[in-house]
Amino acid sequence: MRALATMLVLSLTVLVAGCPEEDNGTPDATSTPDATADAVGDGTTTSDGTTTPDGTGTPDGTGTPDGTGTPDGTGTPDGTGTPDGTGTPDATPDATPASKTCMEHFDCLQDTCASADAAGLQACIDGAATTCGFATDGSDAEGDLIAAYGACMVTNSCLLDGSKTAWECYTEQCIAEAAACQAGPAFGDDLSCFDLRACSDSTCTPGITGLPDYDCLRECADGYSQTAVEQYLGLQYCLEANCVDAPDKDVCFQQVQNNPECSQFLVNCPNI
Repeated sequence: MRALATMLVLSLTVLVAGCPEEDNGTPDATSTPDATADAVGDGTTTSDGTTTPDGTGTPDGTGTPDGTGTPDGTGTPDGTGTPDGTGTPDATPDATPASKTCMEHFDCLQDTCASADAAGLQACIDGAATTCGFATDGSDAEGDLIAAYGACMVTNSCLLDGSKTAWECYTEQCIAEAAACQAGPAFGDDLSCFDLRACSDSTCTPGITGLPDYDCLRECADGYSQTAVEQYLGLQYCLEANCVDAPDKDVCFQQVQNNPECSQFLVNCPNI
């Protein structure tokens, strides 16, 4: 009887050892369902098994939306380093200086060709184009104006030496070209030389003489008729002709403008 009881105990022990262990609610010794410490539910720490939704650290796996570091993958909006891809905002900005006026070219010619005689005047004017900054090929409106003025000088042997004879020659032979140079290629309808003189002498020059503001002179002449501009320049050139050697041109101008030689211009351009 004791022997039978012993055999029953051994049999139950074998049966218990061969049955699966009952679940007691404790994890399976791996701490996560797939044994990799998943924190989001698929076996890693993110939805695809690494650290972010696509497994690297950013939505597409690199660090930026498209995987490079900037929206298009280069470092700037268009992939080069600047907005247009070259290194500067728009390549090279326009640095071309504004065109000089015809009268500024005229003053330059007087400085450059002061020693040129009648035979060499045309060559000097042509050669001064680079120095004075004008073109005579039709591409430069102010250059065309000074070229026409210069052509008149050459035709009539009006030198650029600043002499009394030269100023008188401009007045007598080239006043139309001089007026166009002063006012530009188009004239207005205003006939008042007095108003033109008031603007030019009071606004654009220190006193009566001195280095003029060429743009201001052009603006003053804008809107005036060719006749008004010619009358104004006739007076100015007469004053220049009679004060070539004067130590103080301001004083000289005041003295000679009432002389018979220049008073004819005061009829239409009276004192301001």
